[in-house]
Amino acid sequence: MDPSASIERRRLLSWLGLTAATGATSAVVGSRLGRAEPPEAVPEPRLAAADREVSARPGGPQPGIGTRIPAFGTVLAIDLAPAIRHRAADARAAAHSLLRDFSRLAEATRVGDQGAAAVGLDVRPASLEVTVGIGSSLLSQCGLDRRRPAGLIELQPFVTDRLDPQLCGGDLLLQIGAEDPMRMAAAVQAASAGLQGRGVVRWSRSGFRETTAAAAAPGQTGRNLMGHRDGTSNPAPGSPLWEATVLAREPSGPADWMDGGSYLVVRQIRIDLDAWFLRPFDQRDTALGRRTSNGAPLTGHDEHDPVALDPTDAAGAPVIAPRAHVRLASTRNTGGARIFRRSWNYDAGWTGTARDAGLLFLAWQADIRRGFLPIQQSLAGAVDRPEQQDRRTRPRRWRPAAVVRRWRCAHPRPDPHSHAGAVRSRRHAGVPGPDRSHDARTGT
Repeated sequence: MDPSASIERRRLLSWLGLTAATGATSAVVGSRLGRAEPPEAVPEPRLAAADREVSARPGGPQPGIGTRIPAFGTVLAIDLAPAIRHRAADARAAAHSLLRDFSRLAEATRVGDQGAAAVGLDVRPASLEVTVGIGSSLLSQCGLDRRRPAGLIELQPFVTDRLDPQLCGGDLLLQIGAEDPMRMAAAVQAASAGLQGRGVVRWSRSGFRETTAAAAAPGQTGRNLMGHRDGTSNPAPGSPLWEATVLAREPSGPADWMDGGSYLVVRQIRIDLDAWFLRPFDQRDTALGRRTSNGAPLTGHDEHDPVALDPTDAAGAPVIAPRAHVRLASTRNTGGARIFRRSWNYDAGWTGTARDAGLLFLAWQADIRRGFLPIQQSLAGAVDRPEQQDRRTRPRRWRPAAVVRRWRCAHPRPDPHSHAGAVRSRRHAGVPGPDRSHDARTGT
């Protein structure tokens, strides 16, 4: 490729802290978005999330990956505008300007009485965080296919998938979360208003989970709409196991911009909740392999007890059924595959007599080929699992793209091609690029 025709990493993704022509994450993502006035001291520790301002930690991942998941979240997939997406030079210019402006999203929702900021007036910071990613389709449009990491694979539909093409794919992805829905809405509106003819929202989905204030115990594992804890087996953020599970390694070569980054798979999973709750408790627990009451494996007592797959009952049958979710998704059954779940529930109401509700599943990993893919292949081979109870399940998959990568401030001064405050860094955050599939949920 003619070097003069390519866009420098610094110019295309400077806001992401990248130095290559592809990649994805902003040094200012997740910084203080829309604060009204200095918050008052909150006496209740469980209300601290309302006052918390999330910011990226130098040398660590972008907010929205290893940070505590907030109560409300929205995922937006964005395409470049049709008029500019088919010419590489135009696509590069549009991508650069959009990424630059997304890096200013924090400022767009700051104090003020005009524009999108008005949506979040009179609301505390609420742990607002923004995560940005790019899809492989954007790399192709910018003429950067040679910089595409090998781990950025195309996911083929699984046998259980019912995909809607309009709800798959995308050039860019924004994950916006907050402990308050109005604070989140302000950031979503700012992002939408900032497209200005350069991009269009391809699809979006919003989700929720219990608030920190309402949780019986702050820090407890949240529950999904099936009533089970979701994410029990996640490695502790920041631990060596978490880094090995989530952070990609590309120390050299054309895809070195992805070193220290991550990949994301997003799937919307519709679940027949009426049919699920007609089952007795013991049948539901058997299908998952965990107890509804406290999330403990059927072979243990507490939520975080190891899942023992070998114990049998008095009749010689395995305590954890052969097709139980935890067995199928276990590292022993998937060649050591691991993911980091960071999901929300969703409820889109009723269509006729059917309720459209379930899980907005997000899986972060260092390599999709050794994370989500083998786990989902194992699950897709089973027929007696929660997400199979409804044959109308319509999973939608977002092409796993380079996802948030960690960034490290290698040079403290602002980049001349970026807005003040963005910094250059050698370690960046690879971000989720949309994929053309969404499917049933994976590992717990």
